[in-house]
Amino acid sequence: MRRAFATLNDGRHQVHYRCEGSGTPVVLLPAAPDSSAAVDLTWPGRRAIAIDLPGCGDSDPLAMTAPSVDDYAQALSETFDALGLEEPSEVVGWGAGAKIAARFAEQFAERVTSLTQHEPVELECPALEPEWDGTHLVRAWMIRRDMHLFSPWFARTPVARLRADLPPPEQLQGEFLDFLKATSPMGRPPAFTRDYVDASFGQVHVWRSRPRGGTPLLMLHASPGSSRGVLPLASGLQRSIIAMDTPGFGDSDPLTNEDPSIGDFADAVLEVIDDIGEPEVDLYGTHTGASIALEAATRSATRIRRVVFDGLPMFSTGEGADHLANYVPPFEIRWDGSHVMWAWNFIRNMSLFYPWYHMDAQHSTGRAPDTAMLHQRVVDLMKAGPHYAKGYRAVYRYDPRPALAQLAVPSMLCVSREDVLAPHAKRAGQARPDVRTEWLPSEGRVEATAAAIEAFLG
Repeated sequence: MRRAFATLNDGRHQVHYRCEGSGTPVVLLPAAPDSSAAVDLTWPGRRAIAIDLPGCGDSDPLAMTAPSVDDYAQALSETFDALGLEEPSEVVGWGAGAKIAARFAEQFAERVTSLTQHEPVELECPALEPEWDGTHLVRAWMIRRDMHLFSPWFARTPVARLRADLPPPEQLQGEFLDFLKATSPMGRPPAFTRDYVDASFGQVHVWRSRPRGGTPLLMLHASPGSSRGVLPLASGLQRSIIAMDTPGFGDSDPLTNEDPSIGDFADAVLEVIDDIGEPEVDLYGTHTGASIALEAATRSATRIRRVVFDGLPMFSTGEGADHLANYVPPFEIRWDGSHVMWAWNFIRNMSLFYPWYHMDAQHSTGRAPDTAMLHQRVVDLMKAGPHYAKGYRAVYRYDPRPALAQLAVPSMLCVSREDVLAPHAKRAGQARPDVRTEWLPSEGRVEATAAAIEAFLG
């Protein structure tokens, strides 16, 4: 199975799809709010193409307030064009996907050889605004679960009760994440498009800016997030950007190694650099991403021109052992959805205390968590699932001092006083005094970081 994006309207709209097999194509449209992951791609002798409906999965929503089924049918025709589906195809749809498929077959009959509909319904998703206490996540879990128990899901009566098996918690978790994407979409910055890079272990998801010339900057995020977290900073930089989800995070496949090291993550970064096809790149990494960037730079100095560290972890042996023992509790999906509240409080505590498990005045960060930011980070955590701990464990076992000693490219460390890794900056300076340290203000941190990066990279 391969994942990919079809780009429409000169980059203004992207459609995400999954495909498998070869032969005559069959186009599959899932029910809303599910993504193409809910559709079986096993069609022997056929090339199955499952498309995320606009606004569902990883497809951009249509650029209109209240799109009609005709608008969705038109978008599907444009998607056929982008996919190079010139010959008529069989189309199969479920739920809202079936409704769109039927209208598509009416309006573009020359593009359809046959149509199969399964329980067609109108495309409708309830609104879901993030709440400060995370209760919207519990509501989302219960709604998605009730979609298997009642029809319609909001008519919780004996008459509406379905006689069906509930899916296992792992499947429900995937449906729950699709539901969050469809009901509270985070949007795509207009200057960026999404893509996948093929690697030895699977596919790596990346965001690409429009080409701007000069040396491209490859950006690496912190744990347990995704590359979406660096987009506010990337949007303020006047250079070509590639922001990647590290393996096992965001939409990137995990490494095959069950207990990867920072070196394993660094090798994955080097595979992405190979794919970029430029003679050299600059690297940016924040927190876990900074450790990965450091190791990558020492393993392939000829392909990396300059490195920016945005908070570089320099744990003592005792700190690393303490964090290994306490910082990364296991991620367990529970049938009742209680794990989503655990995830909310876990991420919220990371903002309130450092380390998060010392909930006292001495370890207070002084921060006030932003609800939208918490929602994004919780979604990232739950997308990583059990893989989230691998990045942390790799950092806590990693000693950056040997790599710093070998570092042969110009480097800069950005840090602000409020960063939980601010005390580590002194240790980095002692290990490599020639690494430039740029202390940045807490207010306007993103803008100040962008200005420092532009000045350093030139």
